[in-house]
Amino acid sequence: MADKIKKDFRSKVAKVAEELVKKGPKLAEHTVKSGETLSDIALKYYKHATPPYWKIILEANKEVLKGSEKNVQEGIKLDIPSLPADLKD
Repeated sequence: MADKIKKDFRSKVAKVAEELVKKGPKLAEHTVKSGETLSDIALKYYKHATPPYWKIILEANKEVLKGSEKNVQEGIKLDIPSLPADLKD
């Protein structure tokens, strides 16, 4: 049951991020600084560092990051999409 919930969550995040990237506009373009994580970047732009937020950044940049948050490296430019209405404060 928990695996199905996780799979559904991942699918929803991926779909939302894909829609945001297609529709634009992006909120910002961010150049990764040394030691930064996607959680750090999500906190900066979205004021939240939890998975729904940093996973949107990951999905929006899946080609650059090769689908993994572990591929965040200094100097990479990331598109920061605007948040969907259901994730805004």
